[in-house]
Amino acid sequence: MYGPIVEISRSDMVRNAQSIIFDSLRNRPVLEGTPLTEVGRIAQEKVLKLKRSCTFIDIELLARHGGGEELKVMPLHAKRGLMFDAEPEEIQICPLPISNERFLAVLDSALEIAS
Repeated sequence: MYGPIVEISRSDMVRNAQSIIFDSLRNRPVLEGTPLTEVGRIAQEKVLKLKRSCTFIDIELLARHGGGEELKVMPLHAKRGLMFDAEPEEIQICPLPISNERFLAVLDSALEIAS
């Protein structure tokens, strides 16, 4: 994973899904792979709790060959520890631009598969 876990309410997504997601993808913080400190271990416990109680999808913003962008939406399935996995046949690639309604339908589909 290259970005943070972001929790977004359903009402915020319905109102402004594309702006929220695209801003987050285009302006994501750079994460460094440093060893866990004691504070990091506490955060790891919180992630494990989230993993048991939430559904996760991974959304990536990709540059297409020849110009343009597309979204890669992957339903995530919990594995051991902090690991997640995605099944290749469940991955959706959406060329941009995309309507907010279509975007929400893709997200809903991915969340249903991941749950």
